[in-house]
Amino acid sequence: MRISATELQSVIAVYRTSGLGNVRGGAVVMDAAEISFDGAALMAIRKAYDRLPDVREDRVRELRRRVREGKYFVPTDEIVEKILGRLAVDSMI
Repeated sequence: MRISATELQSVIAVYRTSGLGNVRGGAVVMDAAEISFDGAALMAIRKAYDRLPDVREDRVRELRRRVREGKYFVPTDEIVEKILGRLAVDSMI
């Protein structure tokens, strides 16, 4: 189960505003959550990834131009490597 940062913040806000907490030994103990440095870094990376476009228009434009001009070339060994790699993966599934 994934919990988004937005969901986490909304839960924290409920606890802050409602004053809900556990009473232990006469003292109110509030629940707490900490996001580790790794977790914060992963969230920052995810946000940066989410801002990336689904299609790299500049790359598509360049490839279209090269195909149109007859300058697009993929080495045969790369094609064979991809085909064999796909066959190997498909045979494992």
